[in-house]
Amino acid sequence: MRDKPLTLDRFLARQLGEPDLMMHNAHLEEPGFTTLYVRYLQHAIFGRSRGPMLDLASITVSEPGKGTFTKLVKRIRATYPNLSIRVENALEERFQKYLTKNGFQYLGEGPSFFLDARPHR
Repeated sequence: MRDKPLTLDRFLARQLGEPDLMMHNAHLEEPGFTTLYVRYLQHAIFGRSRGPMLDLASITVSEPGKGTFTKLVKRIRATYPNLSIRVENALEERFQKYLTKNGFQYLGEGPSFFLDARPHR
């Protein structure tokens, strides 16, 4: 019998609620992605230790420009509002412009981008 695929929700459940099963990085299976490699760790962001956060370290979508990444970020923000997101090595100029337009801050290295968790209300 085959194990269930490791999805973002299963990965984060291990980080947030099951410390015995905690993993710091994994390749995930999510609809629309051919590659989704993530990390759950702390980073120094603008000179301040932040985290833990979700580090999207390698991303490849099946069909670019179809909203796959947008849907993922919206889902993360809705389901895990206290989780910041860092996108590592966004190499394509079009993707960099998308990130900046959608609230991600350029970190000045990599090129990597950061979206802070929603403020506590």
